[in-house]
Amino acid sequence: MTTEPQAWIGCLAAYNSGHLHGEWVDLDCEVALDEACKKILATSPVDDAEELWVMDHEGLPISRECSPAEALRLGLIVHAFEGRGFDLEIVTFAMDQIQSDGLAELLEYVDNNYLGHFEDAESMAYDHCESMGWEAPAWAIHFIDYKAMGEALLQDYSHVELNSGGIAVFYNQ
Repeated sequence: MTTEPQAWIGCLAAYNSGHLHGEWVDLDCEVALDEACKKILATSPVDDAEELWVMDHEGLPISRECSPAEALRLGLIVHAFEGRGFDLEIVTFAMDQIQSDGLAELLEYVDNNYLGHFEDAESMAYDHCESMGWEAPAWAIHFIDYKAMGEALLQDYSHVELNSGGIAVFYNQ
């Protein structure tokens, strides 16, 4: 679905001394992260190694550096969403909409506001009509512009384009 959440965690003392020392760590287990952090500090080329920092990452819903603890928390959120079939863009969208990165709040927002994943606005409009029980007579099918209807419907909803293709549609808050 998306890139596995992982972070390049580096020793700040080494970095400040002109050495790039660290490693890529998967963000799916607190114990594994703790072990990796201890290893990075223990093998640091400088004596006063005590602080670590995420200098790069993949698969997280942020575009900045952060602490290893924050990276793990966000990685676990991404894993929780992926376990429910949601792409990273949905996590990012939900975080922006509710201005929170708490797992419970994000899941509640998505549970209450997510309408679905659609190929495009046209397929959303067709699905919308079907879900209301409306079926166009066979003779009228060729006269219905589902694409225009979908674009009009998207004015009443929030949506995000997914890197995997299609759009995810949400009720406006």
